[in-house]
Amino acid sequence: MTRSWSIAIDFGTSFTSAAVRTGGTVHPVLFDGSDSFSSQVALSMDGELLTGPSATQFPSRVERVPKRAVASASQVRLHRRTLQPVDLVEAIYSYVAKTARTQFMLGDSEPGRVVLTHPVRWTPGAVAILREGAQRAGLSGAHTSTEPVAAGRALLVDREVEVGGSIAVYDLGGGTFDTAVLQRTKDGFSVIGAPGGAAIGGEDFDSALLELVGHRVGEMASPEVWEQVFAGPDTGRQGALIRQDVVKAKERLSTYDKAEVYVKGVAGELVISKAEYESLIKAKLETTVTELVRTVRDSGVEVKAVYLVGGASQTPLVKSLVSEALPKALIRKAKQPKLTVACGALTKMKKPEKPKPVLKVEAPKIETKPAESTYRPTYTPSTPTSSSSGSKVDLSPAIGVILVVLAVVVGVIMVGGLLSAIFGLLAAIF
Repeated sequence: MTRSWSIAIDFGTSFTSAAVRTGGTVHPVLFDGSDSFSSQVALSMDGELLTGPSATQFPSRVERVPKRAVASASQVRLHRRTLQPVDLVEAIYSYVAKTARTQFMLGDSEPGRVVLTHPVRWTPGAVAILREGAQRAGLSGAHTSTEPVAAGRALLVDREVEVGGSIAVYDLGGGTFDTAVLQRTKDGFSVIGAPGGAAIGGEDFDSALLELVGHRVGEMASPEVWEQVFAGPDTGRQGALIRQDVVKAKERLSTYDKAEVYVKGVAGELVISKAEYESLIKAKLETTVTELVRTVRDSGVEVKAVYLVGGASQTPLVKSLVSEALPKALIRKAKQPKLTVACGALTKMKKPEKPKPVLKVEAPKIETKPAESTYRPTYTPSTPTSSSSGSKVDLSPAIGVILVVLAVVVGVIMVGGLLSAIFGLLAAIF
């Protein structure tokens, strides 16, 4: 029996990730053991478009940031061949679908639901390119979701935000930056106010760090050595390797104070410090934080928390700047920033439970005052009579016993009369 399944694809500037929902659970799609793969698309020697690990084999015939081509609807030139943006999208979506079917043993079955995520500020034309690319990749009937809304679902903030409460999403990816204020509804979230964004991302930070490395190479060796890396006969491969090392150094600087970069032809260690790197990117990050503050202000609501989404948002300086700008908001970092959007696109929101009415049960009031008995014994003393022998009979002991018995009976009837009964018995005994 064929299993029902759904798939969501987060096509990013630098990396692409995906998730599959089957059996009621959302699972990440793994690409050679990784939760994402490089979004670059290469043209092979026989004219086939490749993505994923295969694309790295052709560094001189590769489009590194195809998402920007989609956003601008620009044609791409690869080794004397002109490609449309939808061609690149088709290659990426086809690779994702093939990997997902293999990983989850889905065969040739069609997904019941397809969700494609995109930046908030994308035009309808750019979104249409995604849908067409999915259709050509065999993923028909695709739905779309903005990245911040999908991120909100993944983070399950319904556990922290009541209906009517608001959060902000700071989504800094490889090439795009998005901000949005989301308000909790009964079924999920809705975007409040105008979202913000800018063409800023990790690619810009890579370029800034690459420029610093080039300057260092000029100091440690000569400018000609750096020029040879990008202008020599093997410029594509050498340049790709240098850029990969720079990206790894950037990621290490999110955890460590220093990182090394190896450059062919340079003797000694080329070390970059965290302080140097942060000084390079601080101005651009301040631009993103200013946009976040503007988005929150224009929404007209107070946000309870800010969620940092996207690979580039994990830079420690981001959290510091956002905290300074919005000191009242909690700052939350996604545990798996590259998977947040894809998994969130398939996450079903739980409707908040209605508060159960509290039943107020008043304890009955207990009257502690002893109840009075309506029984009132009467006694008329008899006139002493003579016995048959003519002697007088003393009835006082019998009368005393009768009175004692009556007292005991009345005491038992009356609430709280137990003590009276006890005293009566004692009187009779003694």
